[in-house]
Amino acid sequence: MSKRIGRGWWASRSRRRPRTSVSWSPADLAFDRSELLALAAGHRLLLTDEETTILLQRTAGWVTGLMLIVPFLHGRNDSARLVVDFDGDDPAVAGFLRSEIIDG
Repeated sequence: MSKRIGRGWWASRSRRRPRTSVSWSPADLAFDRSELLALAAGHRLLLTDEETTILLQRTAGWVTGLMLIVPFLHGRNDSARLVVDFDGDDPAVAGFLRSEIIDG
């Protein structure tokens, strides 16, 4: 025999539970060096220490920014230059975003 628990049970139970919220700062959500290197390795991209530092600084470790730039760099002969010059306004990055994200 199953006993059905009605709404009243949940309402009374939830009032006894302390209400907590979770908040994270941007730094808590940012990728660190090892996470960026793992992301790059997943795209068969080897980053130098300098390139890793530059990307982390320019994106503030922002995951979305890194997930957009890493595939863009894969297979490029000029990836080292692109990393050094990367500032988000690069026409090549805009073209990549247009072709991969906007145009589908």
